Amino acid sequence: MKTNKNIFLFSFIISLCILLIIIFPNKFYWVDDYYIIKDIEENGLKNIFNKFNSHFIVFTKFLFFLDIKFFNYNPQIYSFLSLILIILSFFVLIKTVKNNKFDQKFIFLFLFIIFSPKIFVSISQPINITWFLSVFLTSIFFYYYGKNLKLSLIFLYLNFLNFSFGIVLCFFLILKFLFKKYYKNSHKNDAIFFTNSIFLLFLYLFFNEGSSNIILADLYRKVPIIIFNFFSLLGNFYLPWIKSLVYLGFIIGIVQFLIMKFIFRLDMKNILNNNFILFGIIFCLLTSVFRPELYNSISPRYVLGTMFFQIGFIIEFLKIKKIKKKTFISYVFSFIIMINFFTPYLGFHWQINRAYKSKLIEECFYKNKVNDKCYKLSQKILFYNKMTFNKNRFKNIIDKTMEKKF
Repeated sequence: MKTNKNIFLFSFIISLCILLIIIFPNKFYWVDDYYIIKDIEENGLKNIFNKFNSHFIVFTKFLFFLDIKFFNYNPQIYSFLSLILIILSFFVLIKTVKNNKFDQKFIFLFLFIIFSPKIFVSISQPINITWFLSVFLTSIFFYYYGKNLKLSLIFLYLNFLNFSFGIVLCFFLILKFLFKKYYKNSHKNDAIFFTNSIFLLFLYLFFNEGSSNIILADLYRKVPIIIFNFFSLLGNFYLPWIKSLVYLGFIIGIVQFLIMKFIFRLDMKNILNNNFILFGIIFCLLTSVFRPELYNSISPRYVLGTMFFQIGFIIEFLKIKKIKKKTFISYVFSFIIMINFFTPYLGFHWQINRAYKSKLIEECFYKNKVNDKCYKLSQKILFYNKMTFNKNRFKNIIDKTMEKKF
């Protein structure tokens, strides 16, 4: 970041994120966190390589293990770790995109994409550190991809052990190999990536729990919703978390593809040269196939995957010199993203709401000698009125979490 403007914007956004986390902290575990904690309490790290909700989350489980053993059940550390990971990812990604030829004064665009206000929804729940670990590992992979085969393979395998981005990378490398073979410009390294990706996919299927088979068996019936969600995932990157806007997201996604075709003049061969766009397309496609529910695409957690497409889209935008008023368009683009700091259920509102709910639980335990009322309130809040966890175990974890607070 060479300009003072970029440095100022970076400092401002990081300071804002830190202040939000400190002033409005999340002090409790939520929903899925309890199942991870229960497993670690009972088995330690014996099940670290077992899937959780169809995903390998090896590093996340290890972090929960460290939290339980050394930090005495402290949910707040995950928010800071997540922020550190996204900051590191930003620097790695900036170093990667600088290989493209465009005016460096527009670096601030990538800053707004990577630090989307929607990430606070994930920052405030401990288990969602998995997403930030994935972004970090994927960023490093792309930095070394095409430069260092060994390190690229290492980060491919590390990504495989941490959530579904590893699966997306496998499909990314397989498609790269096949299309390069078709265009007759493949390299021996592409064959190595292809072989390793096939191996990892077979390994994933070998440990499959069977739910994916049910989804795939019913796939043909859900083609319309899959197509809808694919484009909607792209467009909803820019929109508030409001269900009815999912249709506008679909239109925005279609428009972005039309811009790529008729303004950026991208064909398949060009897309192969933009790793971020190809990765983002595969991420959206796989998410649409395995999560084919209407309104699913509006979920803020997916911005940590679709942001790679948006990074690639901005790279192509900046490459075109004939676009007039590029600076003005860039400011409008940034404003649209950052306005989500002030929309319902995102940014400020989300973080304040989480802190408020934490305060409600804390005050209940402060004011009441009989804690059954407070446990019920905690269950209602932390499990969104759908208590599916063992109540005695829940009370035990809440007690340990509260010990850290008082």
